[in-house]
Amino acid sequence: MEFNSLEYAFFFVTVCFVFFALPQRMKSSFLLLASYYFYASWNVVYGLLMIFTTLIFWGGGNLVASSGDRGRKKCILAVSIMLNIVVLVIFKYHPFFAETANWVAGVVNSEQNFEPLHFLLPVGISFYTFQAMSYMVDVYRAPERREPELTKFALYISFFPQLVAGPIERAQDILPQLRQQFRFDFERVCEGLFLILWGVVKKIVIADRLAVYVSTVYAAPQGFSSLQLLLATFFFSFQIYCDFSGYTDIARGSARVLGVDLIENFKRPYLASSLQDFWRRWHISLSTWFRDYLYIPLGGNRRSRSRTVLNIIVVFAICGLWHGAAWTYVVWGLLHGVLLGGSVWGTKFFTLKIENTFLRRVVRVFKVILVFSVVTYLWIFFRANSLGDATYIAGQVLTPDLSQFVWNPGGVYATIRGWIMLFDVNGRVFEMLVAFVTVASLVAIETVFFNKGVQERYRRGSLALRWTFAYGMIFSILIFGHFGRVEFIYFQF
Repeated sequence: MEFNSLEYAFFFVTVCFVFFALPQRMKSSFLLLASYYFYASWNVVYGLLMIFTTLIFWGGGNLVASSGDRGRKKCILAVSIMLNIVVLVIFKYHPFFAETANWVAGVVNSEQNFEPLHFLLPVGISFYTFQAMSYMVDVYRAPERREPELTKFALYISFFPQLVAGPIERAQDILPQLRQQFRFDFERVCEGLFLILWGVVKKIVIADRLAVYVSTVYAAPQGFSSLQLLLATFFFSFQIYCDFSGYTDIARGSARVLGVDLIENFKRPYLASSLQDFWRRWHISLSTWFRDYLYIPLGGNRRSRSRTVLNIIVVFAICGLWHGAAWTYVVWGLLHGVLLGGSVWGTKFFTLKIENTFLRRVVRVFKVILVFSVVTYLWIFFRANSLGDATYIAGQVLTPDLSQFVWNPGGVYATIRGWIMLFDVNGRVFEMLVAFVTVASLVAIETVFFNKGVQERYRRGSLALRWTFAYGMIFSILIFGHFGRVEFIYFQF
């Protein structure tokens, strides 16, 4: 039951009607049942894994909070986390480790062969596992954060708007909201529906249309020109942003209608002026999770500069592996880690103090373009089907063949037609041009409309203005939407 489906629309509307009709004492239990039904719509059996995770960490949290012995607390914490890491390894990483071991055996001429077990990856397992682990660590650090009610804790783990692909929420932020008196709030409902609509626009109108070009080119990169590879990489940068932030917007909107506020997971990341700034804006719930539960415990930046660099590289290598059981993801994470680690050494050389306002703005625009270019280039390793494909594409886009932009002797029409043919995949030139226009529209909207001052004026504006925006989004979905039911990218993680 994906967010971009009619099934979810029917499910969500039904849940809302029943939820607000029920007495207060039954609302939480109903949301829990709805969340389990939502997850069971993918696979009933794997719902048992989520229940296992819930029981392990709820029980472990109670034991840690009630224990006065520090050594015993550490032992319970370690056992609880290890049990769930084992589950992750079996269901997500076992084939990756087995294939890597077989490759190493081949290099050293060993006859050892590891036969991987193949399981269907449970959707959302990385998200709800990390969410449960953060609760356990928080209770270890502050026992008063323990949740005594199993049903409330189970709802925190399984809350359906953010169950499958986040945001990865903290217990201290969500559990108090789940204990509140839920009331119907018309203004919140309108804000939530607006977020849902905007998320659907980003997913169906932009991301899914871009996916047509990206999937075709990345499936067989050797069959396309360097400029087409460059365009596909540029498209993927916006595809993954619109796909994932679109999911997050629908999740936040759904939760908001029900009276729960989820974290803002994206803050216009492609306007970042440094890689550090990018990771403060991109997938915020994950980056802060790694900061608080891995980077800081490793020592953070409290040790020597070389140790800080090593900590950053280790964290981003694990971040890459979290995203997927393949070396392409690990390399993607390592490259981000190396560049971020390098910036620790070079900070004093690249921090410019410019007094002139105009020149400062020019430098910032240059930095934004540079960071966007680096991030987009690194997405190659995230998207490619293999390391071989990734290295081929990475080499090709650095040396693009610009002959297609040379003036055609046949005249203006022939020249422009040559440029347009860059967008040709399976004869769908017009659709790809529409995709390019939607990307330009997104950049304009996110740069202007989602400025805080503009948003505030919009909220204070007339109801007619708000309905105009809403109808505009609905019409853009109906006219420009791609209804091929492309799965959300982060569902595989």
